[in-house]
Amino acid sequence: MVALFAKIFGSKAADLAKAKAEIAEIIPVVNESDDDTCSMDCGACTTSFPSSLKLSDEDDGNTVLWRSTANYDLHCVVPTGKTDWIRDATDVRGTVKKQIAEWSKSNTATKLVGKDGERGSIKVSTSSLPLGDEMDPAYINGTKADVLLLPYFVWVHGLTVDKVDSVLTEVVDILQKAQEDKSGDDTAELAGETTKLAIGEAEETTTLLVGETEEATKLPVGEVQGFAVKACGFQSHIFLCSHQTRDKRCGITAPIMKREMEDILRDKDLLRDYGDDRAGGVKVSFVNHVGGHKYTANVMIYKKNGDMIWLARCHPKNVQLILEESVLGKGRVWAEKVRLVQKTNPIAW
Repeated sequence: MVALFAKIFGSKAADLAKAKAEIAEIIPVVNESDDDTCSMDCGACTTSFPSSLKLSDEDDGNTVLWRSTANYDLHCVVPTGKTDWIRDATDVRGTVKKQIAEWSKSNTATKLVGKDGERGSIKVSTSSLPLGDEMDPAYINGTKADVLLLPYFVWVHGLTVDKVDSVLTEVVDILQKAQEDKSGDDTAELAGETTKLAIGEAEETTTLLVGETEEATKLPVGEVQGFAVKACGFQSHIFLCSHQTRDKRCGITAPIMKREMEDILRDKDLLRDYGDDRAGGVKVSFVNHVGGHKYTANVMIYKKNGDMIWLARCHPKNVQLILEESVLGKGRVWAEKVRLVQKTNPIAW
């Protein structure tokens, strides 16, 4: 029995060390030897999940999370104003979200987002982000929708079912080419300054993220086929899986995590709540099933500096450090919490 335990835990340690090395090639990793290292668990946090909740770190904690989900190239987020959805959230006939899901699997779309001749992958999510017009019947029944394109931080407004394929194909193609053109030192420098000021005064953050120069603010396209295309001014988006219909644990943990995050961000004047469209700051929202609900709480972070961070097995006691390190600070992560990290060119608009 002792030998079995040694084999299991020895294997996990080796797997985690390998994961840590791979993650560190993409994004900074917290090391125990760092002078400013903090424990992942914040002792000051008194919030917790209900004791009756069974989580994977209690029954399957030996699994290393790194690469427990596949890479993807584009994330289409459709606002619904809801926190829970039917089991297959996008599978509603005649809606924009259904058509986006169909487009995302098409040869046109996968070739478009792919690299080096390989087909790419597109994730489609429904979100608690508010409807573009809560009084418009077309928005309410889903035949019209706004779509957030990540990691580009770009909105397509008022998209209709019949135009999904052609508009998204054209917009994504334009954004990809623009980001390739913006991969020089100037863009990287701008993104670095953005991150630096994001943890300072809110007024300074807003000024920089809106941008003082034409290069920083100019989106490569303002309209496609009559649909408005606009830059998203937030510094970061955080998404939490709240899909209770798929797994009740997500419906329990996500609201607790969101509340904890919003309390901290509000104290820093960085929270961007409902109706607050000021540039800069952080928006925290719910999304439908992202896969791996047994690893709840799943936390997906998008930053304008090009970082995409997907953490899991997160608890309220981890929230302060996630915000201070991964979102607002140096972008560092704890390897044992990481499912996926990806790096793209910084966003200049």
